[in-house]
Amino acid sequence: MIPGENIQPMGICSVTNSACKPEPIYWNKTNKGVKVNGYKLLFEDANLLCKQGGKVRISFEIPYAASVTGLGAGYLDHI
Repeated sequence: MIPGENIQPMGICSVTNSACKPEPIYWNKTNKGVKVNGYKLLFEDANLLCKQGGKVRISFEIPYAASVTGLGAGYLDHI
């Protein structure tokens, strides 16, 4: 949840119509009973809520993530 470190700007914000400046608040839909390295696990339909009013979701589709990031590790998609 750290902008510039593990959350990069994602183009044009659909809420402000300007350059994306992520301001994460929290992940919704987390597994509160299970933690890995101190972090709650995310459910597949979890969203990272942004102070600007938007949501960021994760795509678990490896071919799509690999084509966008080159890593195949997932992709944050601002919705």
